[in-house]
Amino acid sequence: MYTSKTAQASFVSSTIGSLHSSKALNSCVILNTVFASSKIHLNSWSSQIVSSKRSTMTSTFTSIPMFEKKYAPASYSRITSQLSTSSVSSSEFGSGTPITDGITLEFIKQGPLLVNNEFKCTMDLSKWKELGRELELAIAVEEGVEAVSPERIFHYYIPVYFWLDSVREARLQKNNSGGALLVGLSCPQGGGKTTLTQYVSALFASRGLRCAVASIDDFYNTYEELQEVALKNKGNSLLEYRGNAGTHDIPLMLETIRNLCKSEPQTVHVPRYNKSAYGGRGDRAAFEKWEAVNTPVDIILLEGWCLGFRSRSDVEFVKNVSAELLPVNENLKAFEELYKEFDAGMIVKIGDANWVFEWRAQAEKRLREATGGKGMTEEQVKDFVQRFMPAYKAYLPELYSKSAEIAPCGLTLEIDQQRVPRVASFWPTPAKI
Repeated sequence: MYTSKTAQASFVSSTIGSLHSSKALNSCVILNTVFASSKIHLNSWSSQIVSSKRSTMTSTFTSIPMFEKKYAPASYSRITSQLSTSSVSSSEFGSGTPITDGITLEFIKQGPLLVNNEFKCTMDLSKWKELGRELELAIAVEEGVEAVSPERIFHYYIPVYFWLDSVREARLQKNNSGGALLVGLSCPQGGGKTTLTQYVSALFASRGLRCAVASIDDFYNTYEELQEVALKNKGNSLLEYRGNAGTHDIPLMLETIRNLCKSEPQTVHVPRYNKSAYGGRGDRAAFEKWEAVNTPVDIILLEGWCLGFRSRSDVEFVKNVSAELLPVNENLKAFEELYKEFDAGMIVKIGDANWVFEWRAQAEKRLREATGGKGMTEEQVKDFVQRFMPAYKAYLPELYSKSAEIAPCGLTLEIDQQRVPRVASFWPTPAKI
């Protein structure tokens, strides 16, 4: 581990040159599509080294696939702004050793995806370190050096990347007709699904694969339509605002995902959702702000808090959880058409749904910081999350026990309250994919 923030910062400074000239980055001269944080951006890999060290840092970081404009504009601007100010000037760098340099194969094999030898992937330590160095630098710049941890990089993001790539390869061997691999990622709010897809998609992009990341959040109904849903279900707190089944535009989601999956070249317009609109209640962005994406892409990661939830036939059980959940239970039937499209699934499992309160508050705080104070207050966050608790109580246990029913193959990864992965299981075993 780093002995200090200054020591870790020296790694950020000293590795810029080697990363800029690395084989992984040189392989990215192609055009890449990266979807992240429900934002989709099409970028070409380019850079220009300038004379001053500070300008070189900014130019180099923005040329690395990890730092292409795949983040929300505010986040991207913040990164480049930080890199061009005294907060990252050479005078503040000390000396130190990055986490990646001390990683061993023994540590890598202790991760939950590899510990039981169910999943096989490369054990070339140089390859792991190459990926690790990229992620370490990316996390340090985007989230701060204190966010970097060996477990997060070598037990979570890189193993998930290798697993997804193995599923992609297996599918290609069985089906040569082309079309993107569609993976459904289910994880409760604040559990880190957006961050996971950001970094995994960046790893794919840096190796020449076009990875699309979308969220079911971008397919919420418009603000006016949400008002209609609330009026139709007057007095039902679960359908008063966006979130539960019944507040998504399922036909639009299906049409968009199916078009993204096609192997034929075309332009797909993907909706964007402004969660800070109407005091944090949200609204779909105007069409001119949607992202135009050129297909084909290689992989699509569709993430959502309620992906995998299925309508329960035991109506009395649902009613006992909450009578307000009955229309939500009926609305979940529309998601079945979406699940039929999945080639694979990934479920991030948690031990206590109440963790969502803390996680969602953290996410909303970041949103307020990124949008100049727009978004929900702490009290509004508590009220908002409370409206999801009945669904978690009714559907999470069945999702965890019957995960194999939502996709032909998949991975269930249990995380703790700090979002560190602890236990992994596959369905079916990787050898049978």
